[in-house]
Amino acid sequence: MNLRRQLLLVSLLLLTLPWAGCQFVREMESALEHGQAQSLQASARAVATVLTDRPELIYPNTERRLANNQANPATALYATTSSAPIIVDGYDDGWEGPDHLQFGPVRYRSRTRDGRLYLLVQVTDNTVIYHDPKLLDRVSGDRLILRTDRDYVIATAAPGPVQARLLNSRVGSEDLMGSWESRIRGHWQDTQDGFSIELEMPLSALHGRLGFALVDVDGNGNETRFGNLKANLPAPWLIYPPRALHALITPFSSSALRLRVIDRERWVVSQAGQPGAAIVG
Repeated sequence: MNLRRQLLLVSLLLLTLPWAGCQFVREMESALEHGQAQSLQASARAVATVLTDRPELIYPNTERRLANNQANPATALYATTSSAPIIVDGYDDGWEGPDHLQFGPVRYRSRTRDGRLYLLVQVTDNTVIYHDPKLLDRVSGDRLILRTDRDYVIATAAPGPVQARLLNSRVGSEDLMGSWESRIRGHWQDTQDGFSIELEMPLSALHGRLGFALVDVDGNGNETRFGNLKANLPAPWLIYPPRALHALITPFSSSALRLRVIDRERWVVSQAGQPGAAIVG
């Protein structure tokens, strides 16, 4: 073989080196992706196996778990976990993220932390009517009604600290108030376009349900209600990330893996791992 042919052969071999290198990189990338996919599937199967045997981790409320009652997305109150302490002062400082739902002039956000629920209700109202303090057992003015297994009312004669009272019954068009409920407390704050009510309460006192209705009273005494409560129906379900579930899935997550648990109604009830990591759930 003469020199010219030898040089041509060497040149052709050199030209194939980049192609061979690209093929090697592609094969390595494919192998790594396959390995990562298998790791994700293994983690998902491990978590799913545990949750299959322990459905109470996803559905801490026995009634909802056994009766298979669905949580209507239009009415269920959904709470996420707060990453920082929440100061209950009536302001929206520390309430990261968007509103969950809005009912007319009323919008709300809710968070859980350390076994407690925090609820922020913000109301657009041109004329705020406060409760008449001379009415000792009858509630008047703008007010917030909460329903768990019982009905409670938040009413105040002026901005400041508030506490729930049991709502007993109605006489004519007036609600009668009962005993105070010290476990449900918060702060009523005036805003530029209305007012806000920030509350905290133990999750154990809610029995897996929570609904609310904001009663807006105008200058003529007419009442309009906004919220997720329906007359004569049980309170909507409260959907939130159970702490036991979060503790279970956290060890399976990593800097490259983010686990997300979704219940049968497609509510995200827990997630762990770094934002931006691969999601499996």
